Amino acid sequence: MKRVFFAASVWPSTAIFWILLAGLELDLVYCTALSLVYAALYFLLAFESKETSKLDYAVMLYFSAGLALTLINEPLGRIVLEKNATFFLFMSLFIAAAGPLMFGAEPFTMTFAKRKTLEVFWTTDLFIKINVIMTLVWAALFMFGALFSLLPGGIWTHVVIPLALIPIIGFPFTKKFPDWYQKRAGIGQATASAPATSPTPEKSAATGTPVPSGETIIFPEDSDDKRRALMQDRNQIRKVLVFQGSPRGKTGYTERCLQRFLEGIRQEGVEPEVIYLHKLKIRSCQGCFDCWLKTPGVCRHKDDMPALLEKINRADLEVDAFPLYVYSVPRVAQNFLDRKLPPLEPFIVDSRDGLSSHPFRSGSPPVRLLLSVCGFPEIEHFRALVEMYRATTRGMATGLVGLLLRPSSESLAFGEQFGPPYQISMQGLKAAGREVIQQGYVSRDTELAVSTSFFRDPMAFHQVANVQWQARIEYEAARKRGEKLPTLADYINGRPDILFAGMASIYDAEKGGDFSGIIQFDITGDQAGWYYLRFKEGRCSFGEGKAENPGVTIHTPWDVWQAISSGEISGQEAMMQGKYTVEGDLGLLMRMGQIFGR
Repeated sequence: MKRVFFAASVWPSTAIFWILLAGLELDLVYCTALSLVYAALYFLLAFESKETSKLDYAVMLYFSAGLALTLINEPLGRIVLEKNATFFLFMSLFIAAAGPLMFGAEPFTMTFAKRKTLEVFWTTDLFIKINVIMTLVWAALFMFGALFSLLPGGIWTHVVIPLALIPIIGFPFTKKFPDWYQKRAGIGQATASAPATSPTPEKSAATGTPVPSGETIIFPEDSDDKRRALMQDRNQIRKVLVFQGSPRGKTGYTERCLQRFLEGIRQEGVEPEVIYLHKLKIRSCQGCFDCWLKTPGVCRHKDDMPALLEKINRADLEVDAFPLYVYSVPRVAQNFLDRKLPPLEPFIVDSRDGLSSHPFRSGSPPVRLLLSVCGFPEIEHFRALVEMYRATTRGMATGLVGLLLRPSSESLAFGEQFGPPYQISMQGLKAAGREVIQQGYVSRDTELAVSTSFFRDPMAFHQVANVQWQARIEYEAARKRGEKLPTLADYINGRPDILFAGMASIYDAEKGGDFSGIIQFDITGDQAGWYYLRFKEGRCSFGEGKAENPGVTIHTPWDVWQAISSGEISGQEAMMQGKYTVEGDLGLLMRMGQIFGR
């Protein structure tokens, strides 16, 4: 009933008006007042449930203005509410649609789009642009309907045709336009003009940001339907048990991603229990089958594993947060997975998909969710791990309700520098936590958001990763020599090669367009050296030393360029103040400033 109530929105107030006026022939003031009362009551309930839209304001405006005019001058009120009802109602809708755009407010259609789109996508340029265009089209429909209602022709031109515009044009347009626009923009398809040496990554249809290739294999398009069916026979998830299997404990990138996910769970009022496996004593499985033969259901090892099996038996959701080690999991996590044999019986039965499996001794196992990170940028590196989890969840009569996979995990240390892709990934982790409590599973769109690629060009990732590893090798060598050094983070951030390689790695070829040329940097001061950025065929590469025929050369102290790169000072202002000098094509320099936002 609640769903039907909010789906009907404020429109029953118009039906109430005409039933009272034409059907029961009540006084115009009473008809208008009662319709306004319904609209106001709906608005209050919708506001409390955060379901209000600008349509509600439009109908409230229509009946409020109509009631005021009727009280002041009834003949004038009849013109608005009876004789030209369609015109004034459509004009109210036009004001509600066009008004917010004129004042820079949220587009009219965004309220409805948000109901069907994950929160992580609401701030993306693609989502906003689509809703601006759709709002303009709806505003035009409302204006056309209002003007058409003034033509002669009786009820057909005054009512039928203007109202028919909404189901005939408005609704189909709203349904089909977003997909059409994304296909027209090349979202989800390789760009035909991209050079063979620089493939354009596939993009998420929801975000317009790059996603790792191979997504349809890791994240099947029918996963939402299967998970929804799985959760139909299960209770709502209230008890969440998390096994964190990183040997680095709370200092690694697994923990960083896990905490974002748990934040979303806690926002839904559920407090998860987190167990760090590296702190426990879990011996390796010996394959002795004592737990099946000599002591059924009980392992021969006397360690921490039996207590964990008891906890799993009481949980609704088991979350395995394991980093990727050699396409599998770390030893401590592998021991944990191997030692899950005692709750199973040795008998062989068919699982849901017809494959052989072992039945549980008693009870129903919790559904499971996998969270994993790896250093490589491609999502394919998770494939073997994901297949292992899919196989075990099928065989153990449970279900896999989420895959939260974060490639390029080492890059999380510089996360904020990646801008929107990093924010989408982190917001996706939080949204996944909320979803798994709200609906019992993580949607495919959210999984894609978590795995959003930080790098548009894999070669740029290779370059920046190699520069960082070389810096770390040099740092450790200097430590062995007894040199006095800052922290590793300060050492890394204080190197020009890291900065320029990082700039190359986040270069946006779409933003750069046909930008080409070489920009040379002459760094002076404590970190003196020569570095350059080469822009060619949609790619940006970094190099050390002097390049041949640079288009522009920047002579700058290292601390000045650091401040410019971090946004502490404006590059243009610094140049005007003489803090650095430039030789060559200033237009090339200005273009670089536009691309990198400095």
